[in-house]
Amino acid sequence: MVIRCNSLLRGHSAIRLSVLETLIKLINLNITPVVPLRGSISASGDLSPLSYIAGALTGHPDVKVHVVKDGKEEIMAAPEALALHGIQPVTLEAKEGLAILNGTAVSASAAALVLHDAHFLNLLSQATTALTVEAMVGHVGSFHPFIHDEARPHPTQIEVAKNLRTLLEGSSFAVQDEEEVDVKADEGTLRQDRYPLRCSAQWLGPLTSDLLHAHSVITTELNSTTDNPLIDVALGRVHHGGGFMAMAVTNVAEKTRLGLQQIGKMSFAQLTEVLNCSMSRGLPSCLAAEDPSTNYHAKGCDIAAAAYTSELGYLANPVVSPSEQGDDLRLRRSQADAPPSCSVQPAEMANQAINSLALISARKTAEANDVLSLLLATHLYCVLQAIDLRAIEFEFKKLFDPTLVTSLKQHMGAFLSTDAEVDSLATKVKKALNKRLEQTATYDLVPRWHDAFSSATGVVVEHLAASPAAAATGSANPLVALHEWKLSSAQTAIALTRQVREQFWTTPSSQAPALHYLGRTKALYSFVRDEVGVKARRGDVFVGKPEATIGSSVSKIYEAIKSGAINEVLIGMLDA
Repeated sequence: MVIRCNSLLRGHSAIRLSVLETLIKLINLNITPVVPLRGSISASGDLSPLSYIAGALTGHPDVKVHVVKDGKEEIMAAPEALALHGIQPVTLEAKEGLAILNGTAVSASAAALVLHDAHFLNLLSQATTALTVEAMVGHVGSFHPFIHDEARPHPTQIEVAKNLRTLLEGSSFAVQDEEEVDVKADEGTLRQDRYPLRCSAQWLGPLTSDLLHAHSVITTELNSTTDNPLIDVALGRVHHGGGFMAMAVTNVAEKTRLGLQQIGKMSFAQLTEVLNCSMSRGLPSCLAAEDPSTNYHAKGCDIAAAAYTSELGYLANPVVSPSEQGDDLRLRRSQADAPPSCSVQPAEMANQAINSLALISARKTAEANDVLSLLLATHLYCVLQAIDLRAIEFEFKKLFDPTLVTSLKQHMGAFLSTDAEVDSLATKVKKALNKRLEQTATYDLVPRWHDAFSSATGVVVEHLAASPAAAATGSANPLVALHEWKLSSAQTAIALTRQVREQFWTTPSSQAPALHYLGRTKALYSFVRDEVGVKARRGDVFVGKPEATIGSSVSKIYEAIKSGAINEVLIGMLDA
């Protein structure tokens, strides 16, 4: 209604000011007609939906409107609503009915609302990408200005990379700077992040360009006269044309929907990397906070995310097929002449043989927004659980690393000559432990640590075999000492893990250890944990009673996305 009013105020449609003043009264009083969701081909504008606005203005007795009466929303007949507020029904004069009906206001407004949400979903995907980099202990270097500003300076790629660098500022999870090392020192290490993280700026940059182009097109459309015929008052001429054709809206709605699918594909790839314990750098299977044998926490999220991604792929199909946008358009005298893949059907006895289907396309893009919101809510739920598990790991290592040196001195000191040798061996053992722990993320706590230290004994044996101090010990038996060290160290690691976990679960989320490690993304973490009220999940089996279901937790995040409550947080994280 606002857009149609804006168009008619431009003076190209031969409509009286008094009619527009009545329309403005309806807008200000929140009197809005009940309009069918379907029924427009957006060719001669959105004739059918806009006719309900005309019906409300004229007080048609069979047109229903939404009104607010005594603080409650009601649906009543248009004449009753007008009388309730003392508004005289309009009697339309020549050209005025056509002026109200003949335009793209419905499809353009739907596209504008959809585009608004798409912009914020794009921002949210950048935030979830940054969180995933942190959860995966990824590299900020993937977004270095030399790669994006210097080597390949696409403007929106530069913008996305800058946003990701900003979000990762001050993060202790992400690798900020990394020295080059030789092959031997780097053996077995994933040197670069996988594509879903490393290429995220190059992936999101082009679709950000499409969104910005769509923004420009829709802004122009909202401030245009989309009517026919048009009146040039200055020259006293009437122009007959096709100003009502909404193909500009269709085109950007299609591109926006395709962009949403691309965001979803990237999100799903990042999410599955976090959930797949063979790829997640030591995160437990299914993001289980306790023993994985009794906790399949996020497995359902993986399946749901696959469903959302598949649906986005289906929705990405064009409403107006490529052939209908090309050079082979021809007048089709009947529906039978149309190819099977054709969505556009000749209407109004083939007068409207081409039509934009802009409202349909905008509606399908709105559906894609909903599905992507579900996917990103699922991604955000899972990645925050991963962040908390990674924080527990980091807190554990702060306590465990000194005990490793102490245990080596205690059990193996007789075979090691200096503190420097002990430190050197401790470094080798830590590397072996980390490698084995990444390979056994499906194990429960106790067997996982015993297995890890059994694996690490090989490193100790190799070191002792080359150690002069070990050879000089005479009758001392290094194998007995090694066995005692392995058992003692495993028990220490198990006890420390339990201690750190208990401390985490008894600490308020406002003081969660993750906040000390996150970059600017901590604002989004706090929003979800404290304002939305979605906490980390320990598991029903361990807790001994039902926790909030995963579905209800994801739904809360989804509602925060759909309501726009999350938008201020996203903007705040990127403010200088």
